Amino acid sequence: MNVTITPGGVLSGSVTPPVSKSDLHRLLICAALADDPCELAVPGGTDELSQDIYATMDCLTGLGASFRADAGGIFVTPIGVPPQSAVLSCRESGSTLRFLLPVAASLGVSATVTGQGRLPNRPIDTVTTLLREHGAVCGDALPLTLSGRLCGGEFALPGNISSQYISGLLFAAPLTRERCKITLTSPPESTEYIDMTVNTLRKFGITAEYKADGYEIPAGQSYSVPAGAAALCAEGDWSSAAFWVVLGALTDGGITVSGLSQTSAQPDRAILEIVRRAGASVTEDNGSFTVKKAELRPITVDVSDFPDLAPVLAVLMAGIPGVSRIVNAARLRIKESDRLAACAANLAAMGIRAVERADSLEIHGGSFSGAELSGYGDHRVVMAFSVAAAFARGMTVITDAESVKKSYPLFFEDYIRLGGRADVV
Repeated sequence: MNVTITPGGVLSGSVTPPVSKSDLHRLLICAALADDPCELAVPGGTDELSQDIYATMDCLTGLGASFRADAGGIFVTPIGVPPQSAVLSCRESGSTLRFLLPVAASLGVSATVTGQGRLPNRPIDTVTTLLREHGAVCGDALPLTLSGRLCGGEFALPGNISSQYISGLLFAAPLTRERCKITLTSPPESTEYIDMTVNTLRKFGITAEYKADGYEIPAGQSYSVPAGAAALCAEGDWSSAAFWVVLGALTDGGITVSGLSQTSAQPDRAILEIVRRAGASVTEDNGSFTVKKAELRPITVDVSDFPDLAPVLAVLMAGIPGVSRIVNAARLRIKESDRLAACAANLAAMGIRAVERADSLEIHGGSFSGAELSGYGDHRVVMAFSVAAAFARGMTVITDAESVKKSYPLFFEDYIRLGGRADVV
């Protein structure tokens, strides 16, 4: 499926991003492991749940939970007694795979685990090695079969890998009913994603104690449903909001974004401070904020703590005169696409000089030209370059437009409401 974008619309208005995929993954897992049924409130409703969220719900269903979605949220019936065997299709969701592989092992479920797209090529040997060291039997790549049962003890792994490995072990540790220690052999990256996991665990009665070299999970804990509906309300998504923040920073019309927590642990909330540093105007009013173009200036951004922002930051930097840089970005090469290569290629096609290095991107800002671009099957690449296309001289065609369903199914509807001209074919 392609999207054709014609520039020339007046870009302005208000938008509310969808529910946070990161937050809802965590809430769904903890609710499925709890002692009683509960309902998760989903602001904006469940009509626009992403494919990654459906992947997590499908896998948790395979492990014995059940879900009923209505207009206001998702009613969760927990696992109770897990099945002896299950087929877990993670689709293209790295979060689902890395979160639930340790969980399935700790439940003692014999499972066949599969994935689609680039997911089978994304490395998981760090976690599978640890699972084998602690009682599970499994291979190192998808598709894989899982058997045995995870036991407690010390799990040592580098901190500078995906935080999802650490979160997956944090979810699984209480299920072993034994003391667990997650030891990080190097300083962690994306620590705020780990904080999100620890915060959600705390809501469900699980303590994960931070130590100088990692996390300790005391023995004998169990998941329980918290009292109070507010504790079970998922947040709006800062990573989806980032596309509108950058759109606002590049246009005179101004974009207002609502429905986000200013105190969220989501690391992608850094987008506001980044566009401020770049010179954009950001005003806040009653929980919403409006972003407008001002005197933009080059910036350098270390994305090690929020790698998902890199594609839209590349577009922001391309619209700023001078030389800007994205650094500490090596992990972008093993996402849904090689995002460093994808961004460099698409920027070049639009007439923007981009110098790609092993773990960075140097961008020489200029004017966008319309072009035929690949979406690389990557939702964040498609959405980022849809923002760029709004400012191009001439029409732009982007392939793989359907990939936005992975995180933001109504992206193009919101894009059009803000004045963008997009035709999805």
